[in-house]
Amino acid sequence: MKYLTALAILMMIVGCGNRPEDFTYILPNPRVSTQPMGEEMPNVKIGNIRLADFLEQRGLVIEQGGNKIVITAHNRWGEPLDEGIRRYLNRSMSGATESFRMEADQSQLARWNYSINLEFDAFQARGFNEVYASGRWSLIQRKGDMLLHESYFEIAKPVTTSDYSGLITSFARVLDQLALNLASEISTHME
Repeated sequence: MKYLTALAILMMIVGCGNRPEDFTYILPNPRVSTQPMGEEMPNVKIGNIRLADFLEQRGLVIEQGGNKIVITAHNRWGEPLDEGIRRYLNRSMSGATESFRMEADQSQLARWNYSINLEFDAFQARGFNEVYASGRWSLIQRKGDMLLHESYFEIAKPVTTSDYSGLITSFARVLDQLALNLASEISTHME
């Protein structure tokens, strides 16, 4: 009996030593361009970001065909995903156009003229082949709390290296494309 108990304890110790290593990722900080200056330049802020329920956790989401998804347990976001997306888009859109200035400074948000609200239905990988994001966005004018424009987006980018770091790089490329699309669209819909 003592032999079996000792063997069971030894197996538990050995089994605990084989636990996969945890990795934490954040979206990188994109290079910030010089923002346009001028008092008449409208300020735009990233407003509400809503994520689908399955995206509201720390694990990366990977599709495995059809409607099956896996939420990774050992490869996780190092910050809430909505905050990482907000930070990334603010930096990526800064200086992207001469039509408006991004307002990322939380102490200065009272100065905004327009708000971009985003809803993400997807922000996930399809295996290790591509990552994609889909959802909709809206442009709100502060004066009169008026909806100026609403549109859907769906963006996919290939994964160049079949590992988790490659996924993060591709997620950043998806957000770069979204930032370019938003900057272009917003410029045409501001009054």
